[in-house]
Amino acid sequence: MKAAATDYLALGYDAIPLRPGAKKGLWDAWQTVDAAGQWQDAPTGCNVGLRHGGALQLASIEAEVGSGAAPVLRRYLAGLGIDDLPIVKSARGGERYFFRLSDAPPGRHSVDMAESAGSGEFRFG
Repeated sequence: MKAAATDYLALGYDAIPLRPGAKKGLWDAWQTVDAAGQWQDAPTGCNVGLRHGGALQLASIEAEVGSGAAPVLRRYLAGLGIDDLPIVKSARGGERYFFRLSDAPPGRHSVDMAESAGSGEFRFG
């Protein structure tokens, strides 16, 4: 198991193996199988993905690079008094902001951002 996955799992995140070179879960049932158990037979070249939802109620917003969404998101979050979120650069150079969401919209797992805000997505389950 990758050291980063071990660290994330120890912090309570659902860190799962991703197919090498892809952003998809390694196993078909990645959504429901225990995160730590998914690493048991994972090949060496897997990346680490953070499964949204779960006990930590993990959610994120991604602003795609070049869309103008990142500054819009930063201003919006600052207006809510949120200016210290973990930000991860996406594979294409965008920004993903992570946070906890106590009341996720029922029956959905993600929504695309409004075109007026720029290109990106809000993922919460």
